Amino acid sequence: MPVQHRGRSEILAYAVVDMEPPPVIPLRKSDPRQAGPYRLEAVLGSGGMGRVYLGRDTTGGAGLAAVKVIRPEYAEDPLFRKRFERVVGALDRVKGAHIVRLLGSGCDEDLVWVATEYIPGPTLSDVVTERGPIDAAAAWRLLADVGPAIEAIWRAGLVHRDLKPSNVILGADGARVIDFGVVQAGDGTSLTATGQNVGTPAYMSPEQTRGLEVTAASDVFSLASTLTYAVAGQAPFGEGTGVDVLHRVAFESLREEVLDKVADVDAELAALIRTCLDKDPERRPLPETVFRTAIGHQLSAPTGGPSPAARKRPSPRAPFQGERSEALPAAAPSVPPAESPAPGATAAPAASRKRRRLTAGAATAAVLVAAGGTVTLLQQGDSRTPAAPRPETSPAVSGNPTPTPGISKSAPPSTPPTTDRAVGKPSSPADTRNPTTLDLRSAVCAAEIASGAHGDRVKALQLLLAGRGLHVTVDGQFGEATVTALKAFQAEAGIAVNGKAGAETKKLLYGMARGRCRSVR
Repeated sequence: MPVQHRGRSEILAYAVVDMEPPPVIPLRKSDPRQAGPYRLEAVLGSGGMGRVYLGRDTTGGAGLAAVKVIRPEYAEDPLFRKRFERVVGALDRVKGAHIVRLLGSGCDEDLVWVATEYIPGPTLSDVVTERGPIDAAAAWRLLADVGPAIEAIWRAGLVHRDLKPSNVILGADGARVIDFGVVQAGDGTSLTATGQNVGTPAYMSPEQTRGLEVTAASDVFSLASTLTYAVAGQAPFGEGTGVDVLHRVAFESLREEVLDKVADVDAELAALIRTCLDKDPERRPLPETVFRTAIGHQLSAPTGGPSPAARKRPSPRAPFQGERSEALPAAAPSVPPAESPAPGATAAPAASRKRRRLTAGAATAAVLVAAGGTVTLLQQGDSRTPAAPRPETSPAVSGNPTPTPGISKSAPPSTPPTTDRAVGKPSSPADTRNPTTLDLRSAVCAAEIASGAHGDRVKALQLLLAGRGLHVTVDGQFGEATVTALKAFQAEAGIAVNGKAGAETKKLLYGMARGRCRSVR
């Protein structure tokens, strides 16, 4: 995959977390071997519209791609092919750091296919299933990533219509929205026939289940349902695929016991979710309001996390401002603490000891390293506070607060939202129990790394190379595969190709200014 220098969040630290690799699905005899310029190498998944393959560009272009090949029963329909061309044309207008890029499409004689960039990472559904629900900081970061994606889709005149945990992929630079198979254009054009009920019942909006007009408000509803699942481990109206789920979504109230689980983690987040799950689409906040609230929350949250006492559930009288905010400063300090963790960061409450929650780094900077059959989930280290990042400002927040590590750098629209809700400030304390934390800055920046090196410095280098889609095994050994991957990165970056991680290479690889590196501890 080409090296991308824009729209990336600064990667600070990760910790390796055990996670079972997804099953490798080899090609069947009936599977195609080629789609346009892409050689199909394996099956990534399948759905009602078609199968998704891992494709490699044979023309030396985009590298790896996720190639969806439409099922023959659809592809052979002339009307479907016309709708396909119109929808793909609309998708080409969608631009954003948290949306997979459209690479190409084709209506060949035998195949109808569409290719998007391949993001090496697990889906949100995979992470919650295997590692459990995410914590509050991860949830706000997830919202800050996916919210702009929904807003970008809306500005392009589209509605995704199938936003759900399995359609949110977690890459090295944050969450991405994938799979636009049932997207609908502003003129009503979609890949599905008129009157056909599309989407996943547990994450559909009420208007969608009833066959009414869908707008960006429908995607906001689906986003809130997805976020509920991520934090509570359950969809707000229950799981299932039958008519009963559709009826609950369309006509019944959300399950309060499920939202209570979200409120136990972060009541401000639960209150925001409740407004997004309003049956009336006109009463739901705009996508812009949703993600600006999330970004504002991140910018105003203290970097060390609140104390356990500050995690108390706020009073229902103040849905966006509660008891635990009283135990915290009103805004983040201008410079984060040096290396000592916050008092609340070392003692996780009893609830978190019973059920592990992924930290913000794991939920939004996860990397699925697929090299030689090895799959690794990377989690942001919490046991120490990184060096102060560059200050940033947001139109939604006054002053110059310092952002939390890993905050999305994609610029929100210029027009600020109008809302009377107070932005929540606290975030849950970090989980510091993982002893295998790797600080990428301190592990790699001290000196040049070259062939023959080994240990944490090499492993950290391999993590970032793999996060950029390069084939390298994360084993801490600077061997031939690492040299090859590093040379590929250098060639794409347009710098001297020598297979060594020197100052110039690290400046681009880590997105840090010269002199930002710290010594190895």
